[in-house]
Amino acid sequence: MSRIWMTVALASALLIGGAGVTQPASAAHHEPVTMAITVNVKPGQIGEYRARVGKLNAIMKRLGAAGTMRMWRPQLAGPAAATGNVLVGIEYPNAAAWAAAQSALQGDAEYSKIIGSLDEIRTIVDSGLWTDITPAKVTPGVASGPVLAITGVAVKPGKLEDYRKRVSDAQGMVESLGISMRLRMWRATIAGQDTGSVVIGFEYADLKTFVADRAKMQADAGWRSFIAGLDAVRTLGGTTLYREITP
Repeated sequence: MSRIWMTVALASALLIGGAGVTQPASAAHHEPVTMAITVNVKPGQIGEYRARVGKLNAIMKRLGAAGTMRMWRPQLAGPAAATGNVLVGIEYPNAAAWAAAQSALQGDAEYSKIIGSLDEIRTIVDSGLWTDITPAKVTPGVASGPVLAITGVAVKPGKLEDYRKRVSDAQGMVESLGISMRLRMWRATIAGQDTGSVVIGFEYADLKTFVADRAKMQADAGWRSFIAGLDAVRTLGGTTLYREITP
């Protein structure tokens, strides 16, 4: 779990980083996919970096690319909290939409010019393509929010569906506690040594809600027992807290 998400939530190495990525074998699948990249922005350049990424987002819209772009900065814990790190990402409805967007963007002169200028203000830390594997019925509370808590997990061989079912079965417990987060899960499709890894993201309306909800979960004996039971199917990695800074 050394580099995970510290790459997920949404941005293309092609769109934001300039490194080429081949089309995955899962391109015919219908699950949403997220291209994510973590970059380290040079001191004093975060405003300029956000402005250039905002221009890339405008190009996407001009070309009709079916992607949603968002950006986060780490706030708490984990290697991703290194000074200057930023997570940028684009989510597509499926891998075919991602592939079509890459073809359109690579042929755009304005896009190429901006991509070429990014090396002046940032260094790429990591990038990858992730497939959404969220259990369909687990989306209580808010639709999305500016605070994102990401936890990496190493699922034991052959236990992915068991793990997803356990997460899905926790919905009633979450609702009974009055938790207002949005839960999502991703699995790395193209991520180098991290391919096949899983991350879980919890979105909150604000930092106050995040703190309150975490306190509710930690104080509940049933929730603690549920978390302990997950050790049978996964190994827990680190958690990083992000605040959204989308232009």
